Amino acid sequence: MKIPFLSIIVPVYNVEPYLARCIESILTQTFTDFELILIDDESPDNSGKICDEYAQKDHRIIVIHKRNGGVSSARNQGLDIARGEYITFVDSDDQIGTTTTYEENMAILKKEPQIDVLQYPILTISEKNERSEFKVPSQYICEKRALFLNWYTGKLIRECVWNKIFKRIIFEKIRFPEGMQLAEDAFCIVDFVKIVDCFYISEHGCYCYFERGDSAMKTFTPKKWLDLFMCEFRQSQFLCTLPDVQTEYCSYFFLLYRNYLTARITNQKKVDLSKPLIFMESHLPNKKAVQLEPDVKNKIWFVLFLVFGIRFTSASYVNCVLMRLRIKDVLSQLVRAFK
Repeated sequence: MKIPFLSIIVPVYNVEPYLARCIESILTQTFTDFELILIDDESPDNSGKICDEYAQKDHRIIVIHKRNGGVSSARNQGLDIARGEYITFVDSDDQIGTTTTYEENMAILKKEPQIDVLQYPILTISEKNERSEFKVPSQYICEKRALFLNWYTGKLIRECVWNKIFKRIIFEKIRFPEGMQLAEDAFCIVDFVKIVDCFYISEHGCYCYFERGDSAMKTFTPKKWLDLFMCEFRQSQFLCTLPDVQTEYCSYFFLLYRNYLTARITNQKKVDLSKPLIFMESHLPNKKAVQLEPDVKNKIWFVLFLVFGIRFTSASYVNCVLMRLRIKDVLSQLVRAFK
């Protein structure tokens, strides 16, 4: 069989109302040298059947039915069989916005083989049909510090993988973290930055991202908070290895700390968070960076760390919150009992 130039990996789970729209937006692309890998992650609806029906119509479609393991597991299985020189991802409830998206961007990659990753614009569409576009002027980012800072902050590079086209070689040693319910894309940013030498931002094409009320980003659970925190912990560790990042690190440190507190409160003692705490203790921002910090609350936290230590401050805050939650719960039970 002819090896395709592009592999398109689509994890599929419980998306019956949207799946045909997604697949059609790919099949109608003017660029045709691709394979479309649909990974049915044990969908409880008719999504798997829809995948099979499309595979019968188009020889470029490969369907895999697997036991449910989450989006990372599905993407990884797609990566294991992908044959294309380049790889891209599409979520099954989204769609490619223009029919020339792949043609325009693959032409850039063919012309400039030094590009490791290409990003193209995003059009976000809400449930109320409100639209917002993320489009950045065309540019190359090849220096590691700039690449990481722009990727993890989202200023020029969004953390998602689905509006990007990667060289296949990028994934020779990278796989998405299985078991995470949130931030699995962002978790891999550190891995990508270590490998990528040339990142290109394209103004061509469009990825349509549809916001859904029941999406993973809209429904937070203790596990998702923990996943988000562990992702941010990994990023902050890498950030500390870069030169001249005290100002950026200061802002990121307090975001990490707030999410640490949330993770401790929601997960309590179910997960060992001692390693991140030790890291934060030994990597406090310097005073000069804190003086430039605009958030007064963050400055107060910093003073408390200097006076009482981050460990005692954290434990005291968490215990107070948990006590307040217990009192609130007892009072609500009493109210229900005397109704």
